[in-house]
This record gives sequence, structure tokens and C-alpha cells, in this order.
Amino acid sequence: MAWQRGWLAGLVLSLGCTPETNEMPPEQIQPIEADGLNISIDRVPNELALMASIESKQARTVSFTASAEGIDLATPETALVASQSAEVPILGLFPATWTITAIVDGKPDAQWSLTTERPADFVDSPTETFGNTFPPEETICASRERRVPAYACTDRRGEPNFYVPLPFNAMFVRPLSDGTFLAHPDGGEQLWRFDRLGRDLGSLTVDELVAQTNFRIGAIDEHEVVEILEGPWAGAWAVLMYSYDESVEKVGAGIVVYDPVKGELLWDWSAHGTPDDGESVDSDRLPYERWGVQEHGEDWLHANALVHGTDSQGDFFWMSLRHQDWIIEIRAPSGEVTMQLGAGGDVDLLDGQVSDWFFHQHAHELKRRSDREFEVLVFDNGNERPGVDEPRTRIVEYLVDREAKTATTLLDIETDFFAPAAGDADRMPTGDNLLVTRAVGDAFVAEFTRDGSRRWSQSIPREGEVYRAEFYPSLYQTAWSAQTGW
Repeated sequence: MAWQRGWLAGLVLSLGCTPETNEMPPEQIQPIEADGLNISIDRVPNELALMASIESKQARTVSFTASAEGIDLATPETALVASQSAEVPILGLFPATWTITAIVDGKPDAQWSLTTERPADFVDSPTETFGNTFPPEETICASRERRVPAYACTDRRGEPNFYVPLPFNAMFVRPLSDGTFLAHPDGGEQLWRFDRLGRDLGSLTVDELVAQTNFRIGAIDEHEVVEILEGPWAGAWAVLMYSYDESVEKVGAGIVVYDPVKGELLWDWSAHGTPDDGESVDSDRLPYERWGVQEHGEDWLHANALVHGTDSQGDFFWMSLRHQDWIIEIRAPSGEVTMQLGAGGDVDLLDGQVSDWFFHQHAHELKRRSDREFEVLVFDNGNERPGVDEPRTRIVEYLVDREAKTATTLLDIETDFFAPAAGDADRMPTGDNLLVTRAVGDAFVAEFTRDGSRRWSQSIPREGEVYRAEFYPSLYQTAWSAQTGW
């Protein structure tokens, strides 16, 4: 299936076109028509957002403000030429009675009053601010696995301000650079895309994804999909896959690079290499018989994160292999494994010992300094860390020189918790702070400073696995949030 561009992409203005969507509830709120300007507002499947539809016979600028409980929110300004129409989402409407005001050519114009309600299946998320204050636009989002699975977001007070029911339990939801979202299933059947108003933009099945692959690939791995943002593959999706090789009784990882516009396979790779020959894709650097600190039966690699990058030599991927306690580099298009970062790998940790590496890690992300030097941030779960009586989870960052095959430690936060599975650590878009997710047990999301102190924390009641969380400075700012490595 070839997805086409031109949808209403959430926060990206769609002018003069109407996308295919879920059925919209028939609830239009007081349409206004005056001076050649027509504005109507509709409630949408996202219970905490509105859609403003605008038609104008002359050139105008239009924006909207939303006010409730002493908090003021505003949409970006939309410029219309004569006889142009536009659809503008109004977002972040936590449960309250709101005054919505249209700002036309810089002056307040039409006004509406309406009440938004708490989604029926939303579970409260208590927060602590530790004395800090935060802008009302800032939003924290995570996929929640409940009776009705949803992508649920709150403001910093813990009030729900964006809520989209999902058609399946999703391990996580990937924000894309056009402002839409890609829901990744807890299971390997399909990817589902939706916009900021919760409207259906289509799905991609595993059969469509693997129809053209060169390697034998079984299913979509629920752990990762990234949007490629640079190089000749920009706009494509890199989807983590898995397959089973009966000859060695091992589950292996794979990658499919797929162009969602043309519906074409661009490249694929499998750790099994040629199936049923008893050897992996690289029997020297990624042998079937190797384990990290713990054996896991058939689950040989347990790939759980993927990052794409480009350099002077072309494309590459860094893949996190939990059961190898490694992050490996895979070059494309050759498929060669060129680096094993971690304990027992080919990179020397210059300022530490074996126990200072990561163990059973998740969610690495990269920050480029040059073609050879990268800062890599890792959520170090810490399972089976050598020489430690009581395991603790760490947030670590290394400076890796790929040519010299060396690493030095830039950041080492030993937390006060142990996360035996899953978890996430993200660089926030402003400053050096980190958004950290403990996904199992007493799940929470917290903002940490680089000295390890908490600025803000939110408890997430046990709702299945809260695999990752995302931070948005505003629901209207999206391009930065599609960075790879999340």
C-alpha cells in the first residue's frame, strides 16, 4: 500500500483539501459568518481537541486562543489568501469550560464557550513539581495499555490534554516530522498512522512491509520504528523486524527501510543472513553462540532500539541488542557489522572497567559531534551487572570515537530505582535535562537534571508496560520530536 501525502497532518495546516478520516461526531458548535469570513468548530475523536474550519473571501490572518482556569493557550497564526479555506486544530484542552476566541487580523473576533470532559478511560497520573513551575503548553505523552488502549498525554499538572484511543495495545507511538503519529503494536501485525485530531490515516500490514524483502523476515518487532530524516532515504521508515531460524533455533533481528509514499522497499537486513545455513550474517562479529551476561534460550539478540545516521561513507544504523549487552553498528547498503559497543566488544572504555558499561540496556540515542565522534545516551537497566550486590539502573552517556574504537564517560547517573525491563532516557529539546521513563513496576516519568536530581515526576498507574514517554514543548511543535533514537 502506498500512502499518499496531502493529509491534514495534525499540527501541519492542510489547505483546501479534506483527508479521509474516521467518522467525525456530528457536533458542530455555533458556526460564525460575517464580513466574508465563515468559521465553524467541530469536536473530533480526540476528546480534548477541536477542529476549526475557516473560509474567507479575502486575505486574512486567523488564530485562536483558548482560556480556562487562568490558563491561556494559543494556536499558531494562519495566513489565508482570498477565497482560501483552512482547517486548524485547537489542541491541549484539558477538562474544563473553555472560552475559544478567533483572532482575525490581529484583533479578537468571534467567541465560543464549551466544556471538555475527562476521557472515560483515563487514569489519573499524580505529579510532583519539586517547587518548579512549567509552561502550560508542555506535554508528556505515553502509550497506555488498558481495556481501551490509548495514546494519553497530560500537562505538567497531570491533567489530560490529548487522548486518542488506539485500535490495539501499542508498545509506543512514534511522532513523525509532519506532525502525525505512528502507533507500533504490541505484536507484529501492522503499523497504524493517525493525526493530531485522532483521525485514521491508514495502516501498513506486515505482509505489505515484507513483500519485497531480500532476506527472510518474519514479523514487525514491537520495539522500534524510526523515521529517517537525512540522506537519500529521508522520509522513509526504518522498521525493526524479527524472524526465526529453525536450523539454529534462534530469534534474530532485522531491518526494513520502507518508503511510505511510494510503497517501496528501499533496503533490508537480517542478523540471520542466509537462513538455514547454521551461520549468522557475521559469524565472527555476531556469532550465534555468544551471549552477554545472561543466556536467554532462543531469544539470541532481543533487539530493542534502532538509530539511523549518515556520514561521509553513507548510511548506518546503531542497534541495541539487550541480550548481547551491546550496541552494534550496521553499515548500509553492505550490511556489514562494523562496531560492537559494550562489555566484550571492540570499543575500549578508557576511563572505566567492565562494570561501567551498560547491561541489558534500552533506548539509546545519538548526538553527532563529527563523522567519527558521537555522544550516545543509554538507559542502562543494569541486569546482572558484574561486581554489584544490589542492581541499580543508570542513565549513562559516552563519547564514542568510531575510528579509534574508544569511549569515555560523559554522564553517569545511578538512580534510586531498578528497572529490570524496558525504560527510556531522552535528551529534552532545551538545556541538558533528561526525560526518564521507568516502564515496569511502579512506573513513572521524571525530568532529571544531569546531576541526577528530579525537577518533576509523574506516577503512571500500572497499565501494562509503559514502554516509552515523549516530551513536547507544545502540541504545536513537532519537527524536533521525530529525531531518531527515541
